[in-house]
Amino acid sequence: MYSFEPVQVTEAAPWRVETLQDRLSALKRPASLRIAYIYTEAEAGTFRYRCWNMCRALKDYSNRIAGSFFFLSEYEAAGEIAATCDVMVFCRVQWSGRLATFMSAGRAHGCRLLYDIDDFIFDPEFV
Repeated sequence: MYSFEPVQVTEAAPWRVETLQDRLSALKRPASLRIAYIYTEAEAGTFRYRCWNMCRALKDYSNRIAGSFFFLSEYEAAGEIAATCDVMVFCRVQWSGRLATFMSAGRAHGCRLLYDIDDFIFDPEFV
């Protein structure tokens, strides 16, 4: 029989305490690779699992790779974000002018641009 102690949850949405400047600073820490994860908005589903958890793992366990998350609503900082990172990962975002701003900034600064999707359905003809 197992016994578990209840865990005290101190913050249901821990990403809310980090400002844009905090997240830019996290990306600027000494690292050989810097990754910016871009998502539509903070929420407990896809954002938490595909962006926030990745950044948290990099912060806690990697000395070589820095990661931070940003939102499409922060498009006015796209140039500064792109100038700070090597890779931009766009997580399940729909095409928009704001996404185009991030992509243009990334290209202008020589960033590698990646699109992350976890539920793409393949056409069997192309597999």
